[in-house]
Amino acid sequence: MVFTDTEVIDGYENFQKRVATLEDKKSENDLVIFLFEGDGDANGESWCLDCREFEKVWKTVKTSTKLPDTGCLIRVRVGPKEKWKGKDDNPFKKDAKLKLTSVPTMIRWGTPKRLSGPDLLQTQNIMLLFE
Repeated sequence: MVFTDTEVIDGYENFQKRVATLEDKKSENDLVIFLFEGDGDANGESWCLDCREFEKVWKTVKTSTKLPDTGCLIRVRVGPKEKWKGKDDNPFKKDAKLKLTSVPTMIRWGTPKRLSGPDLLQTQNIMLLFE
């Protein structure tokens, strides 16, 4: 098994379904990182500037030898800008477990570890989520 970052989930309902599958099979050794990001346009670019900046940092992290041998990063798209910005009723914001306030946000599932905002744009901070 290898560390993967290819899974993409669109929307809150699909996120909930994916979490249910994780809860059914969870073991203490499973490493699951969720990256919450803005939806992409026709070219695949997110409306979120920080999300686009994160991609540059993630390329550096992915080539690091410090990534674990197993686990996954699952990208979760929170919706288009008009359903995120200034919308307190967005389900990702309302979810008591997630408590999302900004994108991108990276959460190590099953732990209190999370990064968002400028902290997520620093390689060393991201690496701390994997420890």
